[in-house]
Amino acid sequence: MRPRFIPLMAATTAAALSLVSVIGPAAASTKPTSTTPASSPAAVARVVAYLSPIGTSTTCTASAPCGSLTNALSVAGDGGTVYLTSGQYPDIIVNPTKKLTGYQLGVTVTPAPGATPVVAGMRIYVPRVTFTGLTGHGVFYFATGSDGSSLLNSHLSGPNVSVLVRSSHDTVQNNLLEGGQTHDGINVAATHTPNTDTLIAGNTVRDFNSGPAGKEHADCIQMFDTDRVTIVRNTLYDCYNSGITFSPGASLGITNIVVESNFIEGCISTRMQAAFGRNCGNGGSSVDVRGTWIKSASLNHNTIVGNSARLPAQPGITADANIIGYLSLTKCATSLTNSLMLNYTLSACSAGLPGAHNVLGKASFVGQASGNLRLLAPLTGAPTPPTVSYTDIDGQPFTGAIGADQ
Repeated sequence: MRPRFIPLMAATTAAALSLVSVIGPAAASTKPTSTTPASSPAAVARVVAYLSPIGTSTTCTASAPCGSLTNALSVAGDGGTVYLTSGQYPDIIVNPTKKLTGYQLGVTVTPAPGATPVVAGMRIYVPRVTFTGLTGHGVFYFATGSDGSSLLNSHLSGPNVSVLVRSSHDTVQNNLLEGGQTHDGINVAATHTPNTDTLIAGNTVRDFNSGPAGKEHADCIQMFDTDRVTIVRNTLYDCYNSGITFSPGASLGITNIVVESNFIEGCISTRMQAAFGRNCGNGGSSVDVRGTWIKSASLNHNTIVGNSARLPAQPGITADANIIGYLSLTKCATSLTNSLMLNYTLSACSAGLPGAHNVLGKASFVGQASGNLRLLAPLTGAPTPPTVSYTDIDGQPFTGAIGADQ
């Protein structure tokens, strides 16, 4: 399964532009195919509504801003924009109304020009809302009913940070998520029916720790009970449990997952000890792809180092053209092919290398401690994978290289 993309609207704030220097140009103009509007009027009046944390108006003008995002979305109308003025916003909840659930073009929520709003958190139950260029310190929760919504070009930091996706056709792209505690950086899941078509692209997710008691297993990205999740060109490191984990949830199954062109480190024990005085959870996995609930997933052209990659041989799982720091095995069988391993569980494979067309070798990176796994020098003796049509973490076409950096 290859992801399908359509263009994103351009970022409109200085905050969005500043994140490019942190995250890089990865995935700057991609969005997964979402639900097609029932109709697209030839001409739509673009309305701007203003929101303020101390607003009391219902007209939502620049001089008389609203205090309710639900009201501002209604005033902006389908295809409109909501400007957030400066100030500290409490947790915001947007419940469904007949008008908002009928929007086809959607609404963009972004800081007003020159404004510096800070949002404690967001819980949204209506479809097709795009949040871009925001600063936040809490949970952004795309609840059931928020299909086609997005979080773009934003910076979320602090112990309460997490992005929870419980709807379909949503996008989490070009964000910096850092310093969380207890929660996963990004968590994609469903409750009764698997959600579908989630794009996670171009994000940096780092430094997510367990809670004070060390009982919560925070991952950079965790998935369960979901279908068609595309994870591309992200940088993930120093998350307590794993970089990416596929979890059983309610055993509804995980299907059609694409993990491509990512830098993934997982949890680095020495840094976790220095910062928090505890070891990593789950043995400090970088990627954990184990379990009968995983029905189909492909992990191609990733650079996965810093701790164990758990990639056993399993029906429906492919893992091609990766660089793997340490392949952890209980049996000498893996889904890994055409890849470079820096190390592996020798005791499980006394007869030779596991997998097909893999090699044992060395690689050096520009800045592993800061998640920068670009190669310092070209690899020698690496396998040559089949030609692919997609791009590396910097958006460059692949020409026979392995790992996430062309």
